[in-house]
Amino acid sequence: MCFLGNEIMTFLYINMYKKGVKLRNSVLLVIIVDKQKRAVYNCKKYETEVVKTLQKIRYIITGILLVRVVYTDIKEKKIENRVIGIGMGAGVIGVIYANEQKVIVEMLQHIGLVWIGLYLLYLMKGLGAGDIKLLFMLAILYPEESFDIIIYSFVLAAVYILLRMIVRRIDKKPVYVKGEEIAMAIPVTGSVVLCLGQEVIKCFGSAF
Repeated sequence: MCFLGNEIMTFLYINMYKKGVKLRNSVLLVIIVDKQKRAVYNCKKYETEVVKTLQKIRYIITGILLVRVVYTDIKEKKIENRVIGIGMGAGVIGVIYANEQKVIVEMLQHIGLVWIGLYLLYLMKGLGAGDIKLLFMLAILYPEESFDIIIYSFVLAAVYILLRMIVRRIDKKPVYVKGEEIAMAIPVTGSVVLCLGQEVIKCFGSAF
């Protein structure tokens, strides 16, 4: 919509030039340019506010979903499909809103690569189905940060396991228990905080 003013300006330039109007000395041109600049400024300002509002909504939804995911993963050892569905739906809306074709293509490329990598991990029994779905949900919500979120998730999970082994060694308990798992939702949530925490603070900080 912001580009409509530029198209009108181009049309007026061409037609005025054809009719022999001297553009440099035209008072009409000054008025048109001024109005066009104001229209573009107001349009861009409106779009910026809309983007900020959508970002805040996305962060809030992500926070609520992650709290629920951590709770169910610790208490019930599972991640609810309905939670994943809500997150994916919000992510799809975000992708659709990025109405520039190049941006959408880049987002889809990120999401596709993440899906392939996560599916391979699932086939190799590296992660459970719930953990795969959680990471894929976050990849749809945050395509550009998806690789960082996944990497930090594994790093934090490794740190947690290492610290647990050290504590058990100190307490003279078995370091490894067969069949024992960790609530992967915890390191994944920590990863999201590390990757997005600064942006979230900046986003909500501007409102105060």
